[in-house]
Amino acid sequence: LAASVSLGLLRLEADAPRPQEHGTKSLAAFRAFLDGRHALMQSDFTRAEGSFREATQLDSAYGPGLTWLGISLYLRAISGAASLQRVGSNIAQHSTLAMESLDRSTGQDRLHIAAFYHFQRGDFEESRRFYRELVESYPDDILGWLMRGALETNDLWMGSLPCLLY
Repeated sequence: LAASVSLGLLRLEADAPRPQEHGTKSLAAFRAFLDGRHALMQSDFTRAEGSFREATQLDSAYGPGLTWLGISLYLRAISGAASLQRVGSNIAQHSTLAMESLDRSTGQDRLHIAAFYHFQRGDFEESRRFYRELVESYPDDILGWLMRGALETNDLWMGSLPCLLY
């Protein structure tokens, strides 16, 4: 039951997803990516980071894997498990590499890549625009709503980002 709920939250519950529809041709990278998304939804940021790192080692140009690796590093930092100053350059590096691979991604993945790229650069207006589009197009995207809400309300945990991540 937990697996099907997780897949439903990730909008992957219908037909078996194909890795190439999610930015990679590597089934192993896609499986690691899915494990990372599952771990992230359980707030297991350490396992999520490891899974996304594995996905990007298997496919170094895997945009969604790179973006979600950056997101997991960011979430670990704001949860207190890491320092934004320590991981900020890694977040920027992964997000920039993901943007360079944007043409390999579509739909929801593409919006996450662009939205988080602008977020980590401190371009909150552009990030807001992409997160709005994301939740309008994919209303059950939990992380999209979380990030949109943070951007719309200027949540305090974002306060020090602009000078740390670009």
